Amino acid sequence: MSLLKSKKILITGGSGYLGKHIAEMLLADQHRITNIIHSSPALELMKYKKYDELHCSEIDQSINSDIIIHCATNYGRDNFSHKKIFTPNLYLPLQLLIERFHIDKPFSFINIDTSLDSATSLYALSKNLFLCSAKETIKQFKLQNIKFINIKLEHFYGPDAPKNNFITYLIESMREKAPRIELTQGEQERDFLYINDAVEAIKKIIDNLDVFDNGITKFEVGSGKNTSIKNAVLTIASFLSYDEENLIFGAKPYRDKEAMFSKVSMDKIINLGWLPKYSFEDGIKEILKK
Repeated sequence: MSLLKSKKILITGGSGYLGKHIAEMLLADQHRITNIIHSSPALELMKYKKYDELHCSEIDQSINSDIIIHCATNYGRDNFSHKKIFTPNLYLPLQLLIERFHIDKPFSFINIDTSLDSATSLYALSKNLFLCSAKETIKQFKLQNIKFINIKLEHFYGPDAPKNNFITYLIESMREKAPRIELTQGEQERDFLYINDAVEAIKKIIDNLDVFDNGITKFEVGSGKNTSIKNAVLTIASFLSYDEENLIFGAKPYRDKEAMFSKVSMDKIINLGWLPKYSFEDGIKEILKK
């Protein structure tokens, strides 16, 4: 159990993959949780409200929280409209932040951010626009009662991750003996972060909120080790005894502005006493046990 006194916490996206794991951790630590989601609730113990049905009067009922954790995300992977990408990534958290400013009570806002450059995709652009908007809002209003914690998470994965998660896609395709898996050349290097390590890092930050100064504090969280896409694919193929001849590297082009290298500065989170426990190979083995 956390050493942090039980808090009233508002979380967005608590039915999503990362959000559900964070919510479960918070409930285990006996915090009081309200969840703002897009679809049905993942955990019955949480109050919830769908954000596309949300009105300011309803926000007011739960906005007086000690901590707001913004996890709700649309990655824009399935040809979603601009509105469906920007609503959870930019408009929703900005609305919550501004509404909470009107309450004269100290609070913490934890933003789950991306390490991707804005030019990579609309998803990355919308996430970076929120961070810029939050910084400017805090500056312009000279706000003194907020601890804004920005956490850039690397590419997290784990058991039961959505089918559009790259690692999940690979494992399911190989388990089903797909006759052909088309890939890029696979030279991109990624820092793959196992879900348990991601949640433990976030827990460590929450447990230490009292030591942070007001204003903006930034963290970067990853495994600390890069793996090329090609080596990741070949590792999974080896574990599943999948025929490497069916892996067609170079069949797909790189995206425009493709990030070819992940670089994570983890000194700050390590100084809090957190270290990743799972290597990429360990994480894949955990998934394959399921």
